[in-house]
Amino acid sequence: MFVRWKQRALDHLADIYVALPLAEQRLLAADVEMVNRELLARGGELGESRGGTRRMWFTEWLVVSFNILPNGGVDVSFVSDNRR
Repeated sequence: MFVRWKQRALDHLADIYVALPLAEQRLLAADVEMVNRELLARGGELGESRGGTRRMWFTEWLVVSFNILPNGGVDVSFVSDNRR
């Protein structure tokens, strides 16, 4: 099993990160670590179904859109700031 972030998701994550003060950057980094860990462990159970293999998960910091792949992997296709 694996978690793969699409470039578009990484670009949005970077935009969110650099706009934050240092203390909040650390909190966001911890949230991203948790997202990766949880997606790896139980991606198919997280968030809400958006049809087919697509799911959306709302964490404290992020809205994470992802797809469950046939081989058990997870593709993170988009993220946005959940605090706005």
